[in-house]
Amino acid sequence: FQIIQETRKPLIVNDLEGDPRFKNWGKFKKLGSWMGVPLFVRDTLIGNLTLDSHQPNAYSFEQADLALAFASQAAQAIENARLYQEATQRLERMDSLRKIDLAIISEVDLKTTLDILLDQLQERLGVNAVAVLLYEKKEQVLGFFHGRGFQSNWISETNLLLGQGFAGK
Repeated sequence: FQIIQETRKPLIVNDLEGDPRFKNWGKFKKLGSWMGVPLFVRDTLIGNLTLDSHQPNAYSFEQADLALAFASQAAQAIENARLYQEATQRLERMDSLRKIDLAIISEVDLKTTLDILLDQLQERLGVNAVAVLLYEKKEQVLGFFHGRGFQSNWISETNLLLGQGFAGK
């Protein structure tokens, strides 16, 4: 609810039947009370913690204060998990770039280097197939050079005109 974000305080509704904000809750109409608690991280609302009760008048201001303290810790835990995931992804990207860099400086064979590049692309992007299309200046096309993961060999016949398809654009 916008009111939670604006006031930065929990919202307690102890009579859901009489509150028009809850008229479209369908099967949740059997609820008697509701509390919404903001989850803030460094002045940014990242979500709401909600508590539902079948009992009317289930929540008090004292419980809201306790829920707010819990929500603050929960918001920080969520933020820490997000930052950890972000750092792990950055580390994985750096590792991929290091592997590609090592392949470039140590391999003379272009196909071996491209194999390492394509391995890293598939792994990091989570895709099933990857291909390298080279620009053929004379024909003004992108032609298949190297790839992996395709179910058939149609890709090896590829000659895209410039401006055609995603790769050609």
